[in-house]
Amino acid sequence: MGRIRCSRSWGVRQSLIVATLSGSALLGRARLRFSGSGVSLEVLNRRAEEVDVAIEIAGDAAIGPRSLLLDVDGSLHEIPGLFTVAAPVWSSSSGAGSHGIGSHLL
Repeated sequence: MGRIRCSRSWGVRQSLIVATLSGSALLGRARLRFSGSGVSLEVLNRRAEEVDVAIEIAGDAAIGPRSLLLDVDGSLHEIPGLFTVAAPVWSSSSGAGSHGIGSHLL
């Protein structure tokens, strides 16, 4: 099997991502899902060696990598670590003067 790539390799909890899987003729006829729980995949469009998918990440999905599982005529193929549920990145819009609670105290 050729190398399979995902146009978006990560996402955070409670998000919906549209991505393209590419690189193998198996994609055109395989049933696709991710390993583990909390990450679902829906096929939107299939082409010969590409599949457009919607990836939905639940709010309680475990942080970490997921394998893509391809079921082709009863034969299961695993592509390890193709997608990762990442921890959310929190940003502050309060400016450079904010360094945490109590940081301005002596």
